[in-house]
Amino acid sequence: MSAVAAERPSSYDVRPIRADDVERLRRMFSRCSRETIYRRFFSYYPAPPEWVLQRLTSVDYVNRHAVVAVVDDEIIGVARFDKVGTGDEAEMAICVEDLWQRRGVARHLFTWIMDLARSRGVATITADVQADNGAAMSLLRQLLPDAEIHLDGTTFVIRAAL
Repeated sequence: MSAVAAERPSSYDVRPIRADDVERLRRMFSRCSRETIYRRFFSYYPAPPEWVLQRLTSVDYVNRHAVVAVVDDEIIGVARFDKVGTGDEAEMAICVEDLWQRRGVARHLFTWIMDLARSRGVATITADVQADNGAAMSLLRQLLPDAEIHLDGTTFVIRAAL
């Protein structure tokens, strides 16, 4: 068990992701359960492929942005947005490692990434959430009360004006 998980401090810092966060992300995902990995990627990776880690850390801070929650230089959560095309719409996603779930980290990361998205000209945010992911849907319904939500197979597609 990692020092981060064993100590479970109550505070964390949030900062923009950096290119040198690849190894920190790899360690975070190694501490995540199979379910958490599946919820985030809609697929299970025993270890996140290098291309996934590179994609998550390759941001331009305008059209692609990400922030991380950090404890003792270890990432415990990540949120990102990617603009869709050249318009004012972006897709967002969040992942928080298991031991930090239900402690407000996702809510905090969501607030940070939405503020950044607005400041970068994003007017509409979208997200895909598995239909049986009650925790994520509950959080998004609280944070985006006016969102349009429709079921597409086994996935809720969420669309909300910022």
